[in-house]
Amino acid sequence: MRTKVCNFLKKYLGLTIIVSAIVGAIFSWAVTWILPSPGVTASDIPQKELTCTLDYFYPMITRKSSDNRLQLLYDGEPVNAPYVYVITVANTGAYAVTNEDFKDTFAINFYGSSQLVYGQVVKSSNDAITEEVSSNTKIDGTVLSVTDFYLNTDESFEIYLIVDGKPDTISYHSRISGISELMLRDAPKEKRDIYLHRMMLFVCIGIIALAVFSVYTYIQGKKLEKKYAKMFYDMLEEDSREK
Repeated sequence: MRTKVCNFLKKYLGLTIIVSAIVGAIFSWAVTWILPSPGVTASDIPQKELTCTLDYFYPMITRKSSDNRLQLLYDGEPVNAPYVYVITVANTGAYAVTNEDFKDTFAINFYGSSQLVYGQVVKSSNDAITEEVSSNTKIDGTVLSVTDFYLNTDESFEIYLIVDGKPDTISYHSRISGISELMLRDAPKEKRDIYLHRMMLFVCIGIIALAVFSVYTYIQGKKLEKKYAKMFYDMLEEDSREK
């Protein structure tokens, strides 16, 4: 029976392939039609989205000694431990964020710092954004707040800030129509994480390579032992025959 089936398949190979393709297509369509299709979730629908990214930060003064005679003044007021922070606010959603969407001010709070010394928009997608955000920005203590702004999709602005004292944390606050929460990114942390992941990958590869090399060395050593043992026994046999 098996021989007859094999001979039939060999004889009608082309027809068999065509029939198999048709049956497979019908089966796939039937499974797709019978099984329920996944429902559409809220994440699949285009939404408004505002992303705040901490691009980088650094201390303006690096003290390499205990000499505190060097002092930085801003507008006549001393700044003991100035830190620079650069934050980008971008519309990463599918719709524009309009001025009317703001139900409360957009605020950035540097908790743990003595004060927010300076804050200015230094870069944006166009000059109109720079002018609008700059005119709507104010500083109060450690908080920079913007009453409202207009950002089309993929538009952004970059804020340059100087704080007195490294903050313990940076918090963002907003109440914008259509946006339940802000998207937050920490670029320096992401870079550190990528670096650590790569280091761990290289370490794992090194451990695996060392393990493979050790196993290979062990196997080769065993082969050499067998080879030398055989040579030794062969020499003993030759010596016994000569005697």
